[in-house]
Amino acid sequence: MSQKTWEHVDRNCLITEQCAYDRDTERRKAMEEIIQLNPEQSSAFEAVTPIFKQTE
Repeated sequence: MSQKTWEHVDRNCLITEQCAYDRDTERRKAMEEIIQLNPEQSSAFEAVTPIFKQTE
Protein backbone atom coordinates (compact mmCIF):
# COMPACT_ATOMS: atom_id res chain seq x y z
CA MET A 1 0.00 0.00 0.00
CA SER A 2 1.45 3.37 -0.94
CA GLN A 3 1.57 6.11 1.62
CA LYS A 4 0.82 9.73 0.90
CA THR A 5 3.62 12.20 1.49
CA TRP A 6 2.50 15.18 3.55
CA GLU A 7 5.72 17.21 3.71
CA HIS A 8 4.30 19.80 1.32
CA VAL A 9 1.43 20.56 3.71
CA ASP A 10 2.90 22.92 6.28
CA ARG A 11 -0.07 25.15 7.01
CA ASN A 12 -2.42 22.51 8.36
CA CYS A 13 -1.61 22.18 12.05
CA LEU A 14 -3.71 19.02 12.44
CA ILE A 15 -1.78 17.17 9.74
CA THR A 16 1.51 18.48 11.10
CA GLU A 17 0.63 17.26 14.58
CA GLN A 18 -0.35 13.80 13.34
CA CYS A 19 2.83 13.44 11.30
CA ALA A 20 5.03 14.42 14.25
CA TYR A 21 4.08 11.64 16.66
CA ASP A 22 6.84 9.80 18.49
CA ARG A 23 6.66 6.05 17.81
CA ASP A 24 8.38 5.13 21.07
CA THR A 25 5.98 7.24 23.11
CA GLU A 26 2.98 5.79 21.29
CA ARG A 27 4.29 2.24 21.77
CA ARG A 28 4.74 2.89 25.51
CA LYS A 29 1.22 4.33 25.80
CA ALA A 30 -0.20 1.33 23.96
CA MET A 31 1.53 -1.10 26.31
CA GLU A 32 0.18 0.81 29.31
CA GLU A 33 -3.34 0.40 27.94
CA ILE A 34 -2.90 -3.24 26.89
CA ILE A 35 -1.95 -4.36 30.39
CA GLN A 36 -5.23 -2.91 31.68
CA LEU A 37 -7.43 -5.03 29.41
CA ASN A 38 -9.78 -7.45 31.13
CA PRO A 39 -9.44 -11.16 30.18
CA GLU A 40 -12.11 -11.03 27.46
CA GLN A 41 -10.62 -7.88 25.91
CA SER A 42 -7.14 -9.36 26.12
CA SER A 43 -8.29 -12.54 24.38
CA ALA A 44 -9.86 -10.53 21.55
CA PHE A 45 -6.76 -8.35 21.26
CA GLU A 46 -4.47 -11.39 21.09
CA ALA A 47 -6.70 -12.97 18.42
CA VAL A 48 -6.67 -9.90 16.17
CA THR A 49 -3.15 -8.53 16.65
CA PRO A 50 -1.27 -11.20 14.61
CA ILE A 51 -3.37 -10.35 11.55
CA PHE A 52 -2.06 -6.78 11.58
CA LYS A 53 1.51 -7.82 12.28
CA GLN A 54 1.48 -9.95 9.12
CA THR A 55 0.72 -6.89 6.98
CA GLU A 56 3.55 -4.70 8.33
